[in-house]
Amino acid sequence: MRKSPFFIVWMFSLLIFTACEEVIEIDLNNADPRYVIEGMVSDQSVPVEVRISQTKNFNENNDFNGVSGAIVRISDDVGHQAALTESEPGIYQSTELSGVPGRTYSLRVEVGNHVFTATSAMPFKVPLDTVYTQEERYPGKIYQMPYARFRDPAGIENYYRFRIFVNGEFIKTVDVEKDEYKDGLTIRQGVYYFGNEDNDTPEDDNGLKSGDHLTLEMQCIDKEVYRYFFTLQQTIGQSSSAPSNPVSNIQGGALGYFSAFTAEQKSFIVE
Repeated sequence: MRKSPFFIVWMFSLLIFTACEEVIEIDLNNADPRYVIEGMVSDQSVPVEVRISQTKNFNENNDFNGVSGAIVRISDDVGHQAALTESEPGIYQSTELSGVPGRTYSLRVEVGNHVFTATSAMPFKVPLDTVYTQEERYPGKIYQMPYARFRDPAGIENYYRFRIFVNGEFIKTVDVEKDEYKDGLTIRQGVYYFGNEDNDTPEDDNGLKSGDHLTLEMQCIDKEVYRYFFTLQQTIGQSSSAPSNPVSNIQGGALGYFSAFTAEQKSFIVE
C-alpha cells in the first residue's frame, strides 16, 4: 500500500473518564506478558532465524526481551528439517536449511508449556529492476523519497514487502503492496522516509541527504504475511486508544509472524 506513517511509533493512551466526582483509571501495567515470535526463511545465503521475546508493560523500555531455552525447529515440504540453536538470548539460528522458492516451510516452537506453530509458502522471485529517489513535497518541505520499480508477473497473485537501510541502519517503516489492481503492470513503489524517528528535533531532519548510502530491499511474501504487515500498518496508523494486534499467522496464541520470502537488494549513493 502507498500509505505509510511518517514514523513507526507505538502509541497507547491512558484513558481517564470523569463522572460526577468519580475518576476511573485504567492500569496499563498489569497486562499478562505474551510471547512474540519473528521467524524468517529467505532464499539468500543467510541463516534461518527465529526471534522469541515477550511483551512488556507500558512503562518499561523497548529493549529486546529475549526468551531463552526454547526448542525451535523449521522444516520444509520435501523432508528437510533443522533444529535451531540459540546464538544470543532469544535469537535462534541454523545454516542447515536453505530457502527454496516454491517450497512451504513449517515452524514449531516449544517454550515452557506452550507450543506455537506456523507455515509459510515461499513465492517465486520477482526481479527488482531499478531503485531511485524522487522529490516529493510535503507540508513545508521537499523530500527525496526512495522508489522501487519492477514488473509484476501477469496471472499470479503477488505480495511484496519493502525495507530500506540508510547508511547501513535499518529504517523501521512498514511498506507492503499487492498486485490486485496492478497485475502484469510495471509498479513504482515509494517507501516513505522523513528522517530518523529517534531525532530529538525531527523538524530539523530533512530525510535523505546528498551522500547518504541507500539500500532498498524488495521481498516477495505470501498472502498471510502480507496480511500481518498490512494490519500492522493499519494499527500503527489508527488513532484508537486501544489499537488491535495485527493478524498473526502463528497458531497457539503468540504475536508476530513467520515468513518464507525471496529478497533482492539494490544500493546507491543519494545525489
